[in-house]
Amino acid sequence: MHKRTAIMIAVAAVSFLSVSIGVGQNDAPAVSPNKIIEGQQDQGKETVTPSVTASAAPKYVGIYHPGINGVTIPRVIYSVTPEFSDEARDKHYQGSVLVSLIIGADGLPKNPRIVRALGMGLDEKAIAAVKQYRFKPAEKDGQPVAVQMNVEVHFVLAE
Repeated sequence: MHKRTAIMIAVAAVSFLSVSIGVGQNDAPAVSPNKIIEGQQDQGKETVTPSVTASAAPKYVGIYHPGINGVTIPRVIYSVTPEFSDEARDKHYQGSVLVSLIIGADGLPKNPRIVRALGMGLDEKAIAAVKQYRFKPAEKDGQPVAVQMNVEVHFVLAE
């Protein structure tokens, strides 16, 4: 395959995705039998241009990103030192795990998931530690709000 052909295929795939993402059976524009899609031959019927509406976009109601649009950054008020797995300790394995989570308006961590793994059982230990954290929640307009953010958990052996 030539380079130019590959680029054209990639552009076509991106164009297709930009139209079809988020459109399910219930979100598809209604097209009656008396209407045709734009670009087809018009035989006295109305022309309809299909589009993706804002309602087809995923909804994350009430979850903000800290530092944007007046949302403050949550502060850790309680954390625990993560435990080492036996395997990592035996091999003197160290590093960091990046955990994505939602910090609720109540300051509790919710839905933690690994963004950057370390392995050797340390990912699970990082999740266990982060679930015990407590935060002063982020605020928007003086009210506590839920935010999504990343927390880096460091594993360092004392020498």
